[in-house]
Amino acid sequence: MQKILFLIICLLLLGCTQSNPQNIGKSNEPIPSFVHAIPNLAVPVISQSPQIGQSIEELAIDCKKFTLPQDCNEVPNDKGGDFCKKCREIGIAASPITSIQATIPNNPSTEKPEAVIWQYTTEWKPNISPPACPQKIVSQAPMDLRLATSILYPGQIRGGNYKPHGGARFDNSNNYINVYAPLDGSLVRGSRYLENGQIQYLLDIINPCGIMHRFDHLLELSPKFAKAAEKFRPAIEGDSRTTEIEPVDVKAGELIATKIGMNGNVGMDWGVYDLRKMNEASKNSQWLNSHPGQLAPYALCWLDLLPNADMQIAKLLPGGDSLAGKQSDYC
Repeated sequence: MQKILFLIICLLLLGCTQSNPQNIGKSNEPIPSFVHAIPNLAVPVISQSPQIGQSIEELAIDCKKFTLPQDCNEVPNDKGGDFCKKCREIGIAASPITSIQATIPNNPSTEKPEAVIWQYTTEWKPNISPPACPQKIVSQAPMDLRLATSILYPGQIRGGNYKPHGGARFDNSNNYINVYAPLDGSLVRGSRYLENGQIQYLLDIINPCGIMHRFDHLLELSPKFAKAAEKFRPAIEGDSRTTEIEPVDVKAGELIATKIGMNGNVGMDWGVYDLRKMNEASKNSQWLNSHPGQLAPYALCWLDLLPNADMQIAKLLPGGDSLAGKQSDYC
């Protein structure tokens, strides 16, 4: 009788331990994420996966380290319900601090936000509302204009065709001219084609806000863009039709190409387009009828968009076309 009384007193005072108490077991499962560490105590955070103790005393210590929900039955066993119930069995109550009362967290969505996609039918339109454009839609010149010998102005007739894009020539250089992204965006389409038997690349990079940069007559791409260009249609002489691809993220200042132009003809094209609205030139109906489509009515004078130092260099250089000179419908 004395032994039985002694055991009852020990259990009531939690002064005795058992190597394997009933309903407790020797579980090594991590305490699940429904329990929250009580602030201001030097206790392990949940990510450290504290273990359920092997004795009543150890379990009591673990239980007191965490805020428990009011109703253990509301918590699935595999999310911490078992641990909560074991704490209740040895008399550990729910925390009175309601501001940090543990709840089962909602799993954050792993879905990516819908991307802004600009498409042209009779006009450019985004699939969803686009973000605002940055104040500077040309954060840097895509090439080192100090090496340029002349500027091709956007919005002029060159070689018998209307060119909404501009560009630059580097007559005193070899083809090793680096080209950098002037704005964040995504490479969404492009082409590889042959001109006089030499490979040429055209790339369209669109910022979600609706600014597009087009580069043409790139001779050698950086590895990232060379890999993307493998998805373009095979190169055919004179066929520069573009291929749409899965968008490839581009950061301002990122290296796009390491060589431009062709052997003996060092130059590249660059056009900037505001897809959100048609340009000033297009307000003239006669001009618009002569230059319809997805490029000319949206092209901009990128010389006016350059950082000041590059702008001064560009405007002091001669016009690259011997006939059109610095004539431009946009500048």
